[in-house]
Amino acid sequence: WQLRLALLDGLKKHDEAYKVALDFIEREPDNLVALEVAVRALASLDKVDEGIDFLSKQIEKNPKNSNAYRMRGQLLVTQKKLDEAVADLTKALEIN
Repeated sequence: WQLRLALLDGLKKHDEAYKVALDFIEREPDNLVALEVAVRALASLDKVDEGIDFLSKQIEKNPKNSNAYRMRGQLLVTQKKLDEAVADLTKALEIN
């Protein structure tokens, strides 16, 4: 499955990569590869707000998911929401 995700991601088939990543996240909620592909796909599709919402839901499910905080912080930086980004990136470091 990771090979399939990597292939779809590499071929820039973002819609399909997102769907496949969601399927794996349903089965393995803490799967970092699937989480990163899903968020990267949304960002590539200019759906940064959806990416932030998606990560917020992941954080609600697992508040100790430092990767979700890190990725959400990175997306917030792209939107120039720096105070929120710093809070998320700090939280990610505190968890680790």
